[in-house]
Amino acid sequence: MKSFWIKGLICIVLCSILKIKAEIILDAGSVSYDPETGVILADEDVHVIQHLNDNKTRELYSEKVEYNRKTGAIKLVGESIMKEPNGDIFSARNIVIEQDFKNAIADALVVVLHDSSKIKAKKGKKSAEFYTFENASYTPCKETACSSPLWDLMAEKVIYDKKKQKITYKNVKLRIKGKPILFSPYFEHPSFEVKHKTGFLVPIIRRNSDIGFLAGFPFYIAISPDKSLKLTPFLNSRRRAFASAEYRQLFSHADFSFSASFLEKGRNKIKSGSSSVEQNDTAAKKAKKANEEANKRDKNSRWHIDTIIKSHGLDNADLTLRLNRSSDMTYKTKYPVEHIRGYKEYMNKKYNDSGIMMDLYEKDYFLITEGHVYQTEDKATAPVVFPHINFNKRRDISWGTMTFDSDTLYLTRNEKKNNELAEKFFRTSNTVKWSASTICSPILCDFHSAIRTDTFSVSKTDTGKNITNTYPILENQLALSMPFESKLEVFGQHTSIWSPKVSLTSVQTSNDRIKIKQREDSIFDNFSDLNLHSVNRIGGYDTIEQGERISVGMEDSVYNAKRRWLNFYIGRSFAVSQDGRKQFKNRDSFVGRFVFKPNEILSFRTRFVGLPILEKSHQFEAGASIEYSKVSVGLSYFQDDRINCVEERGVSQLGAQCGYKFNEYWKISGSQLFNLFPHTGSKHNLVSSVFVSYTDECFGLEFGIYRTNFKHKDIKPKTGIILTIRFKNLGNFIHSGKRAAYNDDIEMVA
Repeated sequence: MKSFWIKGLICIVLCSILKIKAEIILDAGSVSYDPETGVILADEDVHVIQHLNDNKTRELYSEKVEYNRKTGAIKLVGESIMKEPNGDIFSARNIVIEQDFKNAIADALVVVLHDSSKIKAKKGKKSAEFYTFENASYTPCKETACSSPLWDLMAEKVIYDKKKQKITYKNVKLRIKGKPILFSPYFEHPSFEVKHKTGFLVPIIRRNSDIGFLAGFPFYIAISPDKSLKLTPFLNSRRRAFASAEYRQLFSHADFSFSASFLEKGRNKIKSGSSSVEQNDTAAKKAKKANEEANKRDKNSRWHIDTIIKSHGLDNADLTLRLNRSSDMTYKTKYPVEHIRGYKEYMNKKYNDSGIMMDLYEKDYFLITEGHVYQTEDKATAPVVFPHINFNKRRDISWGTMTFDSDTLYLTRNEKKNNELAEKFFRTSNTVKWSASTICSPILCDFHSAIRTDTFSVSKTDTGKNITNTYPILENQLALSMPFESKLEVFGQHTSIWSPKVSLTSVQTSNDRIKIKQREDSIFDNFSDLNLHSVNRIGGYDTIEQGERISVGMEDSVYNAKRRWLNFYIGRSFAVSQDGRKQFKNRDSFVGRFVFKPNEILSFRTRFVGLPILEKSHQFEAGASIEYSKVSVGLSYFQDDRINCVEERGVSQLGAQCGYKFNEYWKISGSQLFNLFPHTGSKHNLVSSVFVSYTDECFGLEFGIYRTNFKHKDIKPKTGIILTIRFKNLGNFIHSGKRAAYNDDIEMVA
């Protein structure tokens, strides 16, 4: 029978002898003490709990525990388990622990780390700075009594240096299902708590007919916890010096990152395109021009630089500075500067944006200042926007809210782009607006009235004349809505909140103000259906109209006990007067959205400007996905006939994705993206890909094949394969090669 007073006495003795400030609780079947040997013996299912100062505990379980007062050693006899405060679990046949738990020796040791990784050793030692294991194995994989882990490392000796945070193996073998496949006399990797560590990263290997063979070897330098540097030298089959660097630093109130790369000018000439009789003159001219451009780029050095400073933790302020420049617009896409996958190249931006952005905000005002210097393929017409300032101040009065809004934009170009775009363009808009809301049950009424002045200064590129004018504008709007709630009995009990909306907007200005055409640099997202009731709901800062407009719309949201599973909005506006109706007739289109997710299996979404079938569709996006059991299928469509004002044609793309999960670990997936109206240099089939992947708790493998059909400048279509092998906690191994079935470019990316 357990003796309460003996357990209390032994706790006092242990605490006083070990000089441990933390509380120790002992539970055992029997406890005895030998004064001659100074040994305290606890027997029969011993359980020791040590409460530490940070509200954590260390626990010991053993068949028998012996404490020697003279040596200060604790010996756990028989099958014993020790649970560390961080979650690590040690089990062994016998464990000897020195005073204060700082040193320990164990036989037949098994360690289950807090990340579920497992270490087995014939013998293990623990000191203040090292864990040492003899004849040890390590694996993060699951294993059973009748099955070996998928992979493990078996070593003659393993040393875990807690101070340097690294694990070293001597005479180590990599085993797959218990079979050794690789051997090394020495191997080390960072310990599991390390967030960054100096050393080599996964190699980068690329091969295609245009850039030749590239092999990059990234070396990561952990300068300090808040600083790091990554250097990547590349070997090149064309003997061109190529290297990249990336530096990051975290300040108390800012993040700083700097990346740069350099490619030496080429030494080999690119062969000119074929001029056979079968080629028509147009194709021959295009091929010749493309080769001339490629030769021109190849003769020069190519480079890029990109640095960003972004503030954080400042009171009521945000600041971002960016310098982004490159030798040309295709360099970062073609070479592995940013290590992006090849099948996404067709989506890359065709410009670099350097600038400064600063936001200041308080409870009743905000100030946004921006400056942008763009770099495009057409250097002569690349715009410079500086400054772009927006100031907004609100003040509540006895009857409503007064708002002052000022927006100023100055844009310059070196040369004219076409007759519609000016070389120099200045516009400032200042608006004083009054808003008020009242409830006339069951209708919610919103009133808006504004006086606005627009001042323009335009320097025409064709005549060189400068025109400066100021135009007063009067805006008034009355918006009515009537939200109400209803109950639905569709697929169970649901709550529906309906909100019909009607607004009347009147704008009075001069015809000369309406004739000022919009600049592409000030356009905003036409898909924002929140702009439906705005005067310039389809257009930019520089667009406005004359006359009255009525907008009507309906919004509904349906909720069940778990979530909102249906939301839709549809609305349309009508120009009542004829003033400017011809110029702005495309504003009389429907705008809407629809999101439907009845369960965890099916989801559907769509957005549009211009309802198909009923009218011309300016923008349309739709997508649907199904995930049922082991199958997943997705379809998407995107169409925009004015992606921006400088595009000659819009974009119309159809995408499909599907996947099948064979079991818990294996999955196959494929995707296809079609360009329904291809531009010059591209085809209907933009990109195709098929991937097979295996993933478990300790190992990952992905193999994929992709094909792109995108052409732009010196970017060519390519076929590539990707093979990624991941060993948990050890890193990745990636490899690619050339397939004989395709006489095309094969590329590997990390």
